[in-house]
Amino acid sequence: MWYLEKYDPLLAGSIDGTDTLAHDHGIVRALNSYYSIKKPVISSLTSNALSTLFIGRLNEKTNENDLKNIFSKYGKIKSVRVVFDIVTGISRGYGFVEFETEKDCKKAYKNGDNIQIDGKKILIDYERARVMKDWIPRRLGGGFGGKKESGQLRFGSIDRPFKEPLNIAENQKMPDIAKNQKYNDCWRDYLNKNQKYLKSDNCGCSKERRHSKEKSHRQNRDHNGERSHIRDRNHGREKSIRRDSHSRERSSRRDNHSRERSSRRDNHSRERSSRRDNHSRERSRKRGNHSRERSSRRDNHSRERSSRRDSYSRQSSKKKR
Repeated sequence: MWYLEKYDPLLAGSIDGTDTLAHDHGIVRALNSYYSIKKPVISSLTSNALSTLFIGRLNEKTNENDLKNIFSKYGKIKSVRVVFDIVTGISRGYGFVEFETEKDCKKAYKNGDNIQIDGKKILIDYERARVMKDWIPRRLGGGFGGKKESGQLRFGSIDRPFKEPLNIAENQKMPDIAKNQKYNDCWRDYLNKNQKYLKSDNCGCSKERRHSKEKSHRQNRDHNGERSHIRDRNHGREKSIRRDSHSRERSSRRDNHSRERSSRRDNHSRERSSRRDNHSRERSRKRGNHSRERSSRRDNHSRERSSRRDSYSRQSSKKKR
């Protein structure tokens, strides 16, 4: 995983952990959600979260005995629980397996993923709700894994690990990855070390040494806070620059579009006027031809009538003689 102490839905929704903008509604919902385990629920869960595995994508027929028989080869099992629906009594498709030791839990995590139980490939993950800060479950838009058909994949687990970023776009940033966060599952060891440090009173060192460690830790924290403040300020500047460039591009596209529309309108008007002029000329030409034809037919008809009249008059005069 690339982050460990705190769950970030924005990074979990990115395949390489570089996105700075939410690309689906589930991420927006997860960013605006708050999740906490209530006390009655905690009492019904396993006793040790660091030695508990989450088993997902189970068949409805799979029961607790099946899980115990399959995972017992990785180590001693303390408890097994399959979650059922309260109303229907049907399995909800996931459960929890608690081992006696964290070593056995880690062994089952590395070797038990994608095994088939009752004809279905299961998903194995650590229990996140009690060990990761700001954890958001899948039903609120967070979680890990998912299917491609849903369009809401979440990366950072054994099911869908992060990929190394190839190109960093303008709306992305290279994530700050600490040394103890670069490799998969090392956050568990880091968390265990922190808990052992908090449980021990003297941490195996003298009082002066402990105070010097605390002082260096405070200095590093202040330095990291200052670096984050500078990074946020630079990020704000980059956002304003990108916003200005985006507005300029939009205005230039709008101007180009208006110019294209006006040029198309002018061309269309010119074409219409030319077609109108051609049509009027054609009509006047046809009208002139028609009038000439009519006048020629009239003249021919009058000549024929006059010739017939003359011939008739000549014939009548001959008969009288």
